[in-house]
Amino acid sequence: MEIVLINPDKDLLAEMEAKRYVDDDDIPDKSLLQVITDEYEIDEDSTAEWPSEPVTVGIPKDLGIVGDLVTPIKKVIPPLDYVLVKKLKLKG
Repeated sequence: MEIVLINPDKDLLAEMEAKRYVDDDDIPDKSLLQVITDEYEIDEDSTAEWPSEPVTVGIPKDLGIVGDLVTPIKKVIPPLDYVLVKKLKLKG
């Protein structure tokens, strides 16, 4: 079994986000997952860098008073040997 990590950069994510919205009130907008599934595929020949930015891994156990700002717990996830890191490409 393979696990493949796809970590689009901010430009590609913005491009995919823009494709979510349909200018027809009779047709529902798409989810980001629908856009990825419909229009992109894994580029099997690519290699990408393991993400180096901290990601949210949890929230503090002691949240305090309701309405206070919550600072999520963020960590850099170390690379895993059994995870392939690939890029996406447009289908077709």
